[in-house]
Amino acid sequence: MSKILLIIGKLIFIVYFFFVGWYQAIYETLSGVVAPLAAAMIAVMLLYIYVARIRYNDIFLPQIKWWTVFAIFTGISGLFVAQELRMMLNSWMIYCAFLAMTVFVILAIKRDGNANFFINLFCILSVMYAVRIITGGAEVGEYIRLSENTNRNADGILMCLGIFAFLYRINPKKAVSIVFNLAVSCFLLYAIVFTASRKALICAVFLIAIWAFLFVTNNWKDFKVSQKAVVIVIIIALLAGALFVFMPYLRSSYVYARLTDDSVVTGDEARAGMYAESVEFFWQSPLAGLGYNQFRVHSRYNTYSHSTYAELISCTGAIGTILWLVPMLMILFKLWKQIRQADNVEQRNKILLCFATIAMLLALGTGVILPYNFQCVIIIAIILGTSRLTELQRAEKNDVEKKLT
Repeated sequence: MSKILLIIGKLIFIVYFFFVGWYQAIYETLSGVVAPLAAAMIAVMLLYIYVARIRYNDIFLPQIKWWTVFAIFTGISGLFVAQELRMMLNSWMIYCAFLAMTVFVILAIKRDGNANFFINLFCILSVMYAVRIITGGAEVGEYIRLSENTNRNADGILMCLGIFAFLYRINPKKAVSIVFNLAVSCFLLYAIVFTASRKALICAVFLIAIWAFLFVTNNWKDFKVSQKAVVIVIIIALLAGALFVFMPYLRSSYVYARLTDDSVVTGDEARAGMYAESVEFFWQSPLAGLGYNQFRVHSRYNTYSHSTYAELISCTGAIGTILWLVPMLMILFKLWKQIRQADNVEQRNKILLCFATIAMLLALGTGVILPYNFQCVIIIAIILGTSRLTELQRAEKNDVEKKLT
């Protein structure tokens, strides 16, 4: 029965994932569909927890406890401080739905013994984004985005997360896996240039460079002569492609101008104003803030703050900021600890890639609001789930070793 419930939960998750990530991004927002899907997902998850007799500690990991307290705190405090109560409650319920799905992802990864299901969903969605942006996206001046309903940074970051997913899938022992996943990652990098998102481009290059460095340095000694020859050929091909194909294309692109010419950057001044406003709002209510997702209500810019940290300090105060950020730092600390305890090179490389991705997301938080971004939340859930799985596998291995001795 629990297996069937997990399958049903995954099917609902697929519908929710592509409805929010694709249909709503391109066509229209249908809150009347999203809420029932989220409710169905939560109901199935609760039933699965009951039937499978999931232990408390498997549900409420330390990070989940902190984020649950964050939800309780922002929900209660928002009732007293929020100016637009309905907006606050709607946003707060979306956060709670994201939190429930985070728990589902962690439980599903534990049951499956891997994160392949969720990683593959990101691979599919990111390729769909790339194909549409290249072939039929919405042109806005010098750049292209997925549709009129999205912004270039969100589109670019999703494809950047897709690069993480493809790099995570690589089996270093199979040349076909290396070539295929690297090729698709480069295709996503190519599509990111169309969006002219500086953040996404820098992060995508960072992820590919980190993977390449880890792959070569950690695996070179173990490779056979034939494998080394294949790696050398791939490196030469990538360098040639970057030098003679990608760089000329990049230099002629709008994102290159945004990276090198201050005169074409128009949003930085407005963002600086938003950051200054967030500090002002923080001092108005330093403990509880203005209320969840209330920055846009008070700001003269009539929009969100474009920063995780600005949004947290202004909308949730010092208490909410601590409650949300501490679990992220806990994930980094746990991953760093697991890197040193890894059983083999492949496992170490995957954990290092996860560590780099969390660090990247925290850096992206200066220009992206992570708690509001469904795809970012799910990637964090995947990394948290795989970290928990690694922890359980190590504990099981230690128990076996103790019994043998």
